[in-house]
Formats: sequence, structure tokens, C-alpha cells
Amino acid sequence: MMIQIQDWESSQKIIIVDEINHGTVQVEIPKPGPYKDEYYQYADCAIYNLWVDEKYRKRGTARLLMETAEREAKKLGCKSVQLEWNDKDTEVFVLEWYKRLGYHVKASSENDLLLLVKELS
Repeated sequence: MMIQIQDWESSQKIIIVDEINHGTVQVEIPKPGPYKDEYYQYADCAIYNLWVDEKYRKRGTARLLMETAEREAKKLGCKSVQLEWNDKDTEVFVLEWYKRLGYHVKASSENDLLLLVKELS
């Protein structure tokens, strides 16, 4: 598994790539400032762009990527993580899967976007 940490102007990003199982996920850790204040009211960082090639799904790759993302975020000082879900882009079983991983719905918006949060222990 390849893990890369990138330093951007308003955040740090963790890029995780599983080349064997053809999957990837990203984490964003905002730096103090207006960007963090606007988008990170419930958690220290966000997980996004979780993807596993269709041929490699149902093998635990997504779970391993999520666990790795959470562990790496925790190493960089994050105590909680958020992610977004909506029924227009993602099937309901994915929401249920996130809940089984320990995420809970923290907020929702008028466009049916759910914000899920998990405390990193």
C-alpha cells in the first residue's frame, strides 16, 4: 500500500493507494483558517474519494482503505473524521456500511446530503 502526505495551502492531504487490490482513498486535514471554519464544524478531517475497481470489490479492500485512512489521520493528530453521503450518487447499502464502520449521521442539508462523523479512538 502506498501512502503519500501532501502539504497544500489550506490543508494536508493523505493519498492512500492499494495497487494490488486496485483501490484508493483520500483524507483532507484542514489547516486553521476560514476554510476549516466553514467546512469542518463537526470533525478534524474528512475522508473522500473512496474507490475500489469493480473487479476487486467484496474482498475487504474498502474496509482496509478506510481503516488505513483513519489510522493515518489519527497519526497526524485527528480525533474525529467526517464524510459525506447522498442518495443521488451512492446506494443506500453504502450508508449502512459506513454506519457499521462506526460513522453516525451528524447533520443533513436541504439537498439530501448527509454528514457522517466518527470519533477516532
